[in-house]
Amino acid sequence: MPNRSLDTFLFDPMRRAVLDWPCRFNIIQGIARGLLYLHHDSCLEVIHRDLKISDILLDEKMKAKISDFGLARIVQETPDLENTERVAWSLWNEGSGLALVDEVLGDSYSATEVMRCVHIGLLCVQDNAADRPTMADVVLMLSSNTDGPQPKEPVFTILYSHASISSSTRV
Repeated sequence: MPNRSLDTFLFDPMRRAVLDWPCRFNIIQGIARGLLYLHHDSCLEVIHRDLKISDILLDEKMKAKISDFGLARIVQETPDLENTERVAWSLWNEGSGLALVDEVLGDSYSATEVMRCVHIGLLCVQDNAADRPTMADVVLMLSSNTDGPQPKEPVFTILYSHASISSSTRV
């Protein structure tokens, strides 16, 4: 791919500035459409299982293409929780979701679109699979003003908070 992978932009201070908010939002929408295709429109129902930014290739027009299916599965399993989920939930819960925005963007982003992306992201990592939106729902939420349900606090953060409180109250 002419522009290599998304990580080559996000982790390079010079190239990161090339990704303004409209470009990033288009990449997010492209990833969602790609996953929708894999989940529903390909001849096999493919679940990627380990999607990371190095797996998102960018063509000459900065359109996202999903790659690296080494860990893909034909069966659905719950993805592993990441530390990002805990941080994103905490900021969302405090009403500070915009703190997740890359400082390189300055004020050139749509706060509404950013908060919609954070909201959708938190819905996608819900512990109970029944609480997660389908990729069709994600694509719809990204391309319209359709709101999904409020995300529930991830079990990981509840357990983490409880463990922190318990250990800090010990003498």
